[in-house]
Amino acid sequence: MSQHVELPPSISHRVSLRFIPDDDTDDTSHVDAMQAADAAPLEPTRTVVLNGGGHSAIFTDFRPLLPFHPDTTAVENATTATACEWAFAGVKSHLPDGSACWSHSVDSRHAGAVDGEGDGGSDDPPDVGACQLLPDGCELERGSMRNPATGRIQAYEEFWRPELVPPGSPVRVLVRHRHHRHPSPPPPPAPSAHERPFSGAFVRVGPWAQVVAEARDGSVRARRWKLVGGGGGGPAGGSWVVDAEFGALGNDDAPHPGIATVPEVWDVVEDYVWFG
Repeated sequence: MSQHVELPPSISHRVSLRFIPDDDTDDTSHVDAMQAADAAPLEPTRTVVLNGGGHSAIFTDFRPLLPFHPDTTAVENATTATACEWAFAGVKSHLPDGSACWSHSVDSRHAGAVDGEGDGGSDDPPDVGACQLLPDGCELERGSMRNPATGRIQAYEEFWRPELVPPGSPVRVLVRHRHHRHPSPPPPPAPSAHERPFSGAFVRVGPWAQVVAEARDGSVRARRWKLVGGGGGGPAGGSWVVDAEFGALGNDDAPHPGIATVPEVWDVVEDYVWFG
């Protein structure tokens, strides 16, 4: 495994999301209540983003919803997700103005879109955000995206807490290209220049691993594992435990972080050890 990489791998946990209220709207009958809710930062999910860095900068972003506990706030002990706010995977790139752009080759909000129609075939704006490192080590991301509660494109603020990638952490990235998704018959050529090159991505960074992939029916499934015991992200010891899951993944849809064998329809993109 090569130890030279172009971009560092990363593990990010979302702390909160806040949609910025609109200053003007034609419908004022319900805006006050919604905007009051928008004004407060919330975190209804256990969002983890894994980026394999290296030459590809492929990421998986899985946002399982927190279960509702009316008599306690100790939701951090929840494991398996029964619902998912969002799951997507793609490539992170940097724009000339310093902002970041995340392509969506797989996207649960636009599942079943025709291959090749941009970010999931949607009419949403590109996923672009300006990121600022804060004194406490967290990262503030600002941009605009569709608010699922209102259906409108709104400005947002997201706070992210990075997790240290321990030196000696294995990093592995696999993708399932779209020509593998339906082996018989083959899919038609992509009708658009905005190609979505893969239908599934698996990223392991140290003690975390996630897969986001399309099933044969076009729906998107996701799974997250965490390495328990064995000294964290190191190569020896420990066992992989499913931390969250959305939808049933078949053997071709989910490479396992503890098994070196690569499923036939998946390709290795990154495979190295991170030493910082």
